[in-house]
Amino acid sequence: MKIDFTKQLKDLDGKTIVEKDGAITLKSICINSLMANYQDEKNLSGEEKFKRYELAMKISENGKDVDLKAEDISLIKQLVGKAFTPLVVGQTYKMLEDK
Repeated sequence: MKIDFTKQLKDLDGKTIVEKDGAITLKSICINSLMANYQDEKNLSGEEKFKRYELAMKISENGKDVDLKAEDISLIKQLVGKAFTPLVVGQTYKMLEDK
């Protein structure tokens, strides 16, 4: 499935969410989720960390129209769910499901 990671997240009023470096994008949310360490994953294997790194690099290098497998999307959703608030999770899930 091809996903546009340049999409920007909005607040509940429909305004683009902006931080000091600019608008928050699907790209930044997904990469941050893939690169984070989680309390419940203290024994994560090097293989899994490398897989997450490779996926983050794919998103970072391409940004727009990134072709991902269903299992990659599932992993990203799982990690975004751990890392962010409902506002971010809801929008990210919809964008990843192309809704």
